[in-house]
Amino acid sequence: MGPPEEAYLALVQGYGQAGDLSKVLTAIRRFMSLGGRPHRRMLDAVVKMCLNRGDYTAAYKVVRAAVSVGRVVQERVGHLCFTGCCV
Repeated sequence: MGPPEEAYLALVQGYGQAGDLSKVLTAIRRFMSLGGRPHRRMLDAVVKMCLNRGDYTAAYKVVRAAVSVGRVVQERVGHLCFTGCCV
């Protein structure tokens, strides 16, 4: 059993609202190091925050980490889709 996903999502969203990308990335790294598999909402929040701040390298690393834990990423024109988010 991994860490509580909803708690980490709230943490990521809170740091995001505060504009602290460094803490967001630390939180998702910690979540994954504890065996967590981030769901679509968490991945979307983190990647969007990275892109909005112009940190494309961090966004790419989050996507690669998602793939490494078995999340499927679909590329569509203009955006990325994580498993189950696109219809």
